[in-house]
Amino acid sequence: MENVFITLLNLSINASYLIIAIILLRFALFKAPKWINCLLWGAVGLRLAIPLKLESILSLIPSPEPIPQDIALSPTPEINTGIPYVNNAVNPIITESFTPEPTASANPLQILISAAAIVWLIGVGIMLLWGVISYLRLKHRTAPSLLLRDNIYLCDSISSPFILGIFSPRVYLPSSIAESDATHVIAHERAHLARRDHIWKPLGFIILAIYWFNPLCWIAYILFCRDIEKACDEKVIRNMQCDERKEYSSALLSCSTKRFSVSACPLAFGEVGVKSRIKSILNYKKPAFWIIIVSIVLAAGLCIGFLTTPPKTPEISSIIGNTDTGKMNERQKELFEQFPEYFGLDATNGLDVYVWQMAEGSFSFGVKPHSDEPLGWKSTELYKLRSVGAYDMRLILATYDIERENINIIPWQNPLSSYLGDLWIITDGEDAVKKREKYVALIEDMLFDKVYLDPDNLMYIPSYLGDPYYDTMTFDVDGDGHNENCSLGYGYTSGLFTFIFYAQDQSGANRYYTVIYSMAYDDLSFKLCDDGVVRVQAIEKMGGDILNTYLFDIEVKDGEIWLYDQNGQYIGDKFVSPIIYPAS
Repeated sequence: MENVFITLLNLSINASYLIIAIILLRFALFKAPKWINCLLWGAVGLRLAIPLKLESILSLIPSPEPIPQDIALSPTPEINTGIPYVNNAVNPIITESFTPEPTASANPLQILISAAAIVWLIGVGIMLLWGVISYLRLKHRTAPSLLLRDNIYLCDSISSPFILGIFSPRVYLPSSIAESDATHVIAHERAHLARRDHIWKPLGFIILAIYWFNPLCWIAYILFCRDIEKACDEKVIRNMQCDERKEYSSALLSCSTKRFSVSACPLAFGEVGVKSRIKSILNYKKPAFWIIIVSIVLAAGLCIGFLTTPPKTPEISSIIGNTDTGKMNERQKELFEQFPEYFGLDATNGLDVYVWQMAEGSFSFGVKPHSDEPLGWKSTELYKLRSVGAYDMRLILATYDIERENINIIPWQNPLSSYLGDLWIITDGEDAVKKREKYVALIEDMLFDKVYLDPDNLMYIPSYLGDPYYDTMTFDVDGDGHNENCSLGYGYTSGLFTFIFYAQDQSGANRYYTVIYSMAYDDLSFKLCDDGVVRVQAIEKMGGDILNTYLFDIEVKDGEIWLYDQNGQYIGDKFVSPIIYPAS
């Protein structure tokens, strides 16, 4: 339910831009036919009812998803409105207020969203119940009615004409209505039926019930009700003379009621905006053709701008076959000069990334356009592939605007390599398949999932949008009394010889970044020890079995993060004995 609620919040925010734009445009379109306004309100209903994913460079939506779906689970919750000023003003407050404590049993934002979702659901129930009760009360009041003709009924217990019903709508008139007024009222209500307003208004009310928490949706619904009445008025008086319009206005005034209730029904003749409607009727002039055309163009532009979302563009992209070096960072430009054969490839059918392993934890990569033809061990094309490390291959792949599923990982036992790894290549059977899948998953982790690239700093940073390769925890790493969001992630090689300790303050600004070398461990994590101190835990494995578990003390010195063993020796350039815990 929380995910549904967040989705509705995002739809509500993006629809709010459209509502504001329509309210402003209504002033510019005051001479335009009122049915154009009704179409615009229909666009609002479409935006609220359907999570549209139509992409367009003409989109005026700042962000397709202002509130991330995983915000409740994020160590540093943030919104992305697409408006930097709003992000900079709001995100520090959200992060400071809702970042979970490392020892907390629950995420505060997760609790808040769950509670808000329950309140929202209760509100929806109340609104829908109110609509049903209103309908049933009117149905009961109009039960003793007399059929006049067709679907028109006279009723003693009502004071104003209206339409009631969706599938079999009926026009109800007060028994005391004058015959001259009845003619105009019936014409108006038939215009409603011709326009299917008895269907659109209940649908609008249902959408309002779902988005009851958004004040702009209430304003939109009220204006929508007024515009459908004015559109019907225009439909009826279109060919009337001045005297006839005065009679129509008189009928509207005599049938008017003193209150307006927000409900799904009825379509009452004189319940909405009587004063402004009479003014519009008496001053009505057929709009010029050019006004109609301009109004339609403006309305269409507004719909294109607010019913579509901006196209997803990667931070670093390229044109297939023509690499745009202007969008590269410095390291990518260096790679472009050094390995031009890996840039601007024809990725129409995907890319094949070949990987070979020179030693334990040492991987090399090459990339070619996808080919369905097996190249084989002795292919001269493969021998020509020049070695690129994991870090550089990530940067190369980032220059292609291509989906991950179109990048094929192909393990290749390079004949120049003496390392056979798990011998998966020369092993047959089900076990070989499992080994290969595990191997490919490891490579994919290195190239895609667990971290993202910072184009400015050329470093790996654990991504808060997904699980980092190792671990994240929020704690006071430097002892200044304020918590930092700390992460352990891949290093510059495969993550088996180096790792990164990265920390951000609560506003999301980079605080510390340290590469720790010569750490050949399989898993790294933060551990809150019994003495209340957070340490780095490293696990050494062999063949899936845990050999040893190590703990390192953390200290910030000279702006860098240092790790120390039990004897106070720095863990870095060379391996020294840490605290060793027996394998369990």
